[in-house]
Amino acid sequence: LETRHRIGIALAAILAIAAAPIMVVAAMVVAFQSGALTLDGNEINSIWELFNSAETRKCEIPSANGHASARALAKVAATIAAGGISPDGIRLLSQEGVEAAHASPVRKKMVGLSFTFSNAGWCIWGERRLGYIGWMGLGGSVMQWHREKRIGFGYANNSMQLLPMNLVAYRLQKRVLECARNQS
Repeated sequence: LETRHRIGIALAAILAIAAAPIMVVAAMVVAFQSGALTLDGNEINSIWELFNSAETRKCEIPSANGHASARALAKVAATIAAGGISPDGIRLLSQEGVEAAHASPVRKKMVGLSFTFSNAGWCIWGERRLGYIGWMGLGGSVMQWHREKRIGFGYANNSMQLLPMNLVAYRLQKRVLECARNQS
């Protein structure tokens, strides 16, 4: 198999058991301690080495391999929060498209917890995340928006965050909302 396929298979196996977070961590620890993962003959000793390798960065891994700056994430989130108009004033999404993307919420389980997702697959966090909508990555990046306050929020860190709720970004989002309320 090509390197990118071996990486995809290894990550798919890890992500396939994501409904049980403890099992995911245990599987990663066992895999890395046993030297079971190698790329082009090089042993991979941690999840950080795996995701930061050039081979993994070249892979297309939905929902597990995004690479962006906080500024770029915030601009996309701000565009959605503004009904499809970018911070530069360019319409990128129609208002109807934004509304349709937020429509038809459904409850689904993810990492053993129940979440509400929109028609576009965006997580509607509700009070769990102060009314923000959007995504968070296992690595710690956050791209969310607050429709009522028209806030776009992006956060990218330089080390993986294995906690599912990312408390650092949560605290920042809380401060942003406080600032917005004080401006009103």
